[in-house]
Amino acid sequence: MEKIKLEIKIISDIQEAQMLWEKFSPKQTIYDQWEFRALFHKYHQKEIRFYVGLVDGNCIGCVPLQFDKKLGQLEFFGGSYMEDNRIFIIDGFEDYIQDFFVYLKSVGETIKLECIRGDDSFTKTLPFQDFKYVLPLHDLKTIEDYYQKYLKTSFNTEKALTN
Repeated sequence: MEKIKLEIKIISDIQEAQMLWEKFSPKQTIYDQWEFRALFHKYHQKEIRFYVGLVDGNCIGCVPLQFDKKLGQLEFFGGSYMEDNRIFIIDGFEDYIQDFFVYLKSVGETIKLECIRGDDSFTKTLPFQDFKYVLPLHDLKTIEDYYQKYLKTSFNTEKALTN
């Protein structure tokens, strides 16, 4: 079966951008939270450019970007401090991720996309930038939980604080 062509629409309204973000973000890390990224936008006021992908008129995903006039480049929403950047895509449409990148390459502007999370087959092929280590906190409530789980030892926090 032939893949349907991806159409791109650009959203520059902050409220529409937030709706798209809330719809597509997997909300796995702090970088996936609208409130976190919007704080950086609030103080830098860069031009919103969310590239929305449509297949057969249906929204299948978006690339949340902003334009930094000072640097003259497109970057991920929130700016250069952000990690876990990604193209938001509906499950089952991952084959279109490369099409988003091909489209962005054709926009005729400098684009600096870094710290891209390699969750799909295409982004895993992108050039390696840097290591990132993540400590899952979902099952840790105290420092003692951390020591027990990851260091396989016990640590008396109360005793350490009084010494």
